[in-house]
Amino acid sequence: MEKKNWKDLVGEKRLCDGGSLLAICFCCKKYVECPVFQDAINFLKISVKDWEKIKVKMSVKMSGYNLFFAPPLDVEDSGRDLAIKKLEWSISDFLKYKFRITEEVASIASENNNVSLNAMLNLMSKTKIVKDVVLGVLDVETGVGYYGLGLLYRDVLKILTLKAKEKVSEDLEEKLSGTEVVAFRIPKLLLRKIDRLVELGIYSSRTKVIIEALKTFLHLKHVERYTVEEKV
Repeated sequence: MEKKNWKDLVGEKRLCDGGSLLAICFCCKKYVECPVFQDAINFLKISVKDWEKIKVKMSVKMSGYNLFFAPPLDVEDSGRDLAIKKLEWSISDFLKYKFRITEEVASIASENNNVSLNAMLNLMSKTKIVKDVVLGVLDVETGVGYYGLGLLYRDVLKILTLKAKEKVSEDLEEKLSGTEVVAFRIPKLLLRKIDRLVELGIYSSRTKVIIEALKTFLHLKHVERYTVEEKV
């Protein structure tokens, strides 16, 4: 299993910007009220008290600035930059310090989850609370498509970029003009069954399953109605 080190923090984003759990070392002072941070520590099975003990142990203060709360280097922060300069740290020194914070978190989490430290660090590197997503949006009235990037947290989508694409083909536009977009909630158990049909290759998408199910249901209701009327 690959062993994680401070170099894995190079280019890492904050948790709230779509970074992996390795980036918990970049969390800011507002952690108590931050739902992303709360979801992160809940996933790791550590407490706020554990985090605050790490904070006491790992804080490095310079000119009134605590580097424990410093963001990644690609985020502008004059306080961080001044503190690093006064400490005569290099970029690698800063990232090594931050990675030690992540290791402290991983150490507690590994004990609480009964796994090795390395296994926990690898799990953290593959886990995100805020997900990166690729967006595809279609204006059904004009037929113009849009594509872009975004961040997804729970059921909240933040659009980062969105650009217009060429108009969709006439065939697709014709098909779409005869449809309506309907939003509704489906029980999770039923959705898993639908997904299973897609996984087995019986249907190409969730939409296909639902349309076929609705057609069958309405047909049976139609037959049932006429059967009842004949009996009457």
